[in-house]
Amino acid sequence: MDNQFLSQEEIDALLRSEPVPSESDGSGTGIILTDAEKDALGEAGNISMGSAATSLSQLVGRKVIITSPRVEVQKEKEFFASFREPYMVIEVEFTEGLSGKNVLIIKENEVGVIASLMMGGDGTHSGEITELEQSAAQEAMNQMIASSATALSEIFKRKINISPPRSKMINSRENDTYEPFGGHEVVVIYFNMQIEGLIDTDIMQVMEPATAKEVA
Repeated sequence: MDNQFLSQEEIDALLRSEPVPSESDGSGTGIILTDAEKDALGEAGNISMGSAATSLSQLVGRKVIITSPRVEVQKEKEFFASFREPYMVIEVEFTEGLSGKNVLIIKENEVGVIASLMMGGDGTHSGEITELEQSAAQEAMNQMIASSATALSEIFKRKINISPPRSKMINSRENDTYEPFGGHEVVVIYFNMQIEGLIDTDIMQVMEPATAKEVA
């Protein structure tokens, strides 16, 4: 613990039960996540996504590793505008145990690989994602989200329930706009996902700062 004193402004804010004013974290946003909170988020993510990886591995019949979380605070619009290829989003609301929304993002190529494996293929695909491939990948990600929520329940020793997942493909090539959090700042957790011999890429989990702090 450091030996810094609260400023008068911070003391006044605490007395009024308002958020303590803070400086930007250097990312161009006004939300602060402390290093300890980022570490806690990363650890919770490691455990919950480890469970999700086990679930996906059973579905695709290949070894799946999801690890190395990296936590960043970003402006929502800039984050989603950075994609240069279509991507799938799985969106859920926490209905018990936590509050807020959670979005899992996976890019088009990985959607195709997962869908191919689930349908008995060798993991190769070409062209745009078909409706059948989209449905297969959505089912896989739905089960990953459910496994992740179960793991969080075990971590927090409390029941964590989520709404039925909502899935969609976002075609960034056609400048589709997707802002599930209303254009505010978001916390993005990047995970490295490897599927044996086929994929070595990032998948992303996005949530509101309030939800991220609650998890931390």
